[in-house]
Amino acid sequence: MGAARMSIGFRGSFPHMSDRQSEVANLRCPGSVVDTCRACGGAAAVVFETTILGRYSVNFLKCQVCESLQSQSPFWIAESYTAAIAATDTGAMVRNLQCHAAVYAVAALCRVRGRFLDAGGGAGVLCRLLRDHGFDAHLADKYSDPVFARAFSIPIDECQAGDFALVSAVEVLEHFEDPAGEIDRLFALRPDVIVATTQVYRGEDKDWWYLSAQTGQHVFFYSEKCLELLARKHGFYYLCADWIHVFSAKPLGLVRRVALRLLLSNAGLGMVRLWLAARLRGRFADRDHVTACEQLATRQSERPND
Repeated sequence: MGAARMSIGFRGSFPHMSDRQSEVANLRCPGSVVDTCRACGGAAAVVFETTILGRYSVNFLKCQVCESLQSQSPFWIAESYTAAIAATDTGAMVRNLQCHAAVYAVAALCRVRGRFLDAGGGAGVLCRLLRDHGFDAHLADKYSDPVFARAFSIPIDECQAGDFALVSAVEVLEHFEDPAGEIDRLFALRPDVIVATTQVYRGEDKDWWYLSAQTGQHVFFYSEKCLELLARKHGFYYLCADWIHVFSAKPLGLVRRVALRLLLSNAGLGMVRLWLAARLRGRFADRDHVTACEQLATRQSERPND
């Protein structure tokens, strides 16, 4: 699955291999505590081994504190990203439609006003859909060409706290090699709401489809407990609606929590999608066309003459 990653992490071979031979030996013994959790810093123990990219034997460890699952340090990661979006991600378009409905529902129920940022926005499909419904949406992605929203792409390093009222992270969290650091950066933007999608780890084994073993791009899998801990760490309130996760800077009352869970269910999202399809008018399309033309003209004028 997945949007492009937001951090490069390790390159090439496993770092400091000669310094960790005893740990590598322990990696072969399920249950041995051999590493620390990359999200919370707790002790992590091997729970299973599986094959990544069809040729690497890789250990997966469960944190004894936050109960998340992580791969061993992903030495194969550069090989995984020959393309930013995996060829096996056949659900990308449907997911964008679902997430468009989810973001719309959350924004409406939480009364979010202001600019939106789709972090790790990939080709820009979600950004374009949101703009077509009148949201001032932008995206940030270091590794993908935002072909549907190039005029509204912002370097992630230029995003500042308070710039955005809502931040979305669609199928991004599981790509983080340094989840604690990358999630800190998302919360540091201090939006009113963060909407993220990722499958929750609930003790699955090596046959879990979400491991995405053929692509090797998924390297961290969050438990609901972990996401709750991360929200508390940053002073946010957390709501889990299966694979959709809402982090709010303000408390979510009982009525709002119930409404969010209903609208973010499969049936609820289906109804929201129907309503959005009936209202799709390409609200900003003409204006955005002018903006894109102006940016293109500027780049062309800056080219040196042959």
